[in-house]
Amino acid sequence: MRRALWLKFLPVGTGSEGGGELGRAATVASLVAALTLLFCAVHAPPKNWLLDYYPNPNLEGDAAVRAWVRRANFEVPADTLLSRVPDRPDFSLRMQSCLSLSDAPELAVRLTTEDRARFYVDGKLVVDSEELAAQQAQSRGKKKPKNEARKIHVELGPGVHLLTLEYRHTSGPGALRVQLSQPGELDKRLQSRMQRPTLDGRCDAT
Repeated sequence: MRRALWLKFLPVGTGSEGGGELGRAATVASLVAALTLLFCAVHAPPKNWLLDYYPNPNLEGDAAVRAWVRRANFEVPADTLLSRVPDRPDFSLRMQSCLSLSDAPELAVRLTTEDRARFYVDGKLVVDSEELAAQQAQSRGKKKPKNEARKIHVELGPGVHLLTLEYRHTSGPGALRVQLSQPGELDKRLQSRMQRPTLDGRCDAT
């Protein structure tokens, strides 16, 4: 989403001396706010997630909308990720990105969702939110927990790995949040290192 950056300079030295100081203070405040917005825009993760939107809950047919997005995080209906797609009570998403690793560390995946989500690495299912919720509910003797973070550790080798996220929304409010981490590297840094996959869902191995 493009954001216009406006910087308004107020007149300085007009009116009384106190008014001039207020004008200078307002100008400084405007400058600080503008620089803050610019800093956030420059340091925002690049749009390296390929989003495919389906107007049904089962990823059926052809994607109705395809777009590049920054992160695999959103809320329904108060979201920014889905602002350009039809408002439907049910839909599904597939999101893909590529993660390049120079060594073979462990990747931690933390998945938070109120609906069903599946996370794959190189085509292998790593996290299924429904199965994890059922296991946790059985172990605790309680109902299916909502909005609970589920963290899975995956051993990966060096190279470029395809990350795939599938999300199914059936009705009502929903949310999805995916956080990635490795020893010494938090989610924000990993997200900034993501690479765009090809449009047919492959990663460049070079």
